[in-house]
Amino acid sequence: MTLEFARWLKGGQALSDAALSPIGQDYRSLGPIYLQAGGREILVDMIRDFASMVVAQGGNIRLDVWPQMNHEFHAYGAYLPESREALACLRRAIAAHVGQKGRFVPNERAEPEISPLPAGEVKSAGFRTYRTEQAQNDLNATGPTPENVNNL
Repeated sequence: MTLEFARWLKGGQALSDAALSPIGQDYRSLGPIYLQAGGREILVDMIRDFASMVVAQGGNIRLDVWPQMNHEFHAYGAYLPESREALACLRRAIAAHVGQKGRFVPNERAEPEISPLPAGEVKSAGFRTYRTEQAQNDLNATGPTPENVNNL
C-alpha cells in the first residue's frame, strides 16, 4: 500500500526520491534523534533501518525498542506503565537537550538497539548521558522513582 501511494504521489519518478522517504535524507548536521519503537510495531524493521542509516552517516541517534509494545503505544499513557515510562523518557530527553533541569536516563524496560550508553559515556551516535554523583547513588539505591527521576 505504501508503494502504491508513493507511485501515485510521484508519478513515474524513482521511489528512492528523498521526498518520499526519510531514509534518503542527510542527518549528519541535526541535533540528537531519540527514537522509540514497539517490538511488535508493524514498522519496527523500517525504524531500525532508519536508525542504522543515521548511525552510518555519523548522526547522533538512540533507538530504544519496547519489546511487547505495538504501533503508537504512547497513546496508552494513562493505562500502560510502558507508555507512561516511554513518555517520561521522551520528556527527559527533550529537557536534557534544551538544557532544562534533568538529564536523559533511558528506561530499563526498553531494549536499546542503537547506542546503549552507560552514564557519562559519549559516543558519536548516541545521546550524552550525565548524572550527578548523588543522582547516581539514588538511582542505584532505589531504581527509578518519580522522586529521583527528575533529578537525573
